[in-house]
Amino acid sequence: MVGLGEHTPFECIGEIEESRLYMKRCVERGLTGKALDMFTEEILSNSGINWQEIEQKYNSVYSTEHAIPDWIFEKIKEQL
Repeated sequence: MVGLGEHTPFECIGEIEESRLYMKRCVERGLTGKALDMFTEEILSNSGINWQEIEQKYNSVYSTEHAIPDWIFEKIKEQL
């Protein structure tokens, strides 16, 4: 679930790269904990990960292809 493995777990919350991106953002915001320590050691230390490419892929919400209820999306879309 935190992007440490190379397969998508059964309790999938997103693609592996997507999970890694949001774990990276947690670290950047100063959050701490055992899972983030493991993530830092095993993933952030991997220089082969193209973070810019991952950011481009997952750093937006599509205006039509999403599962956000319309009434909520209308209220938040300008902030995304």
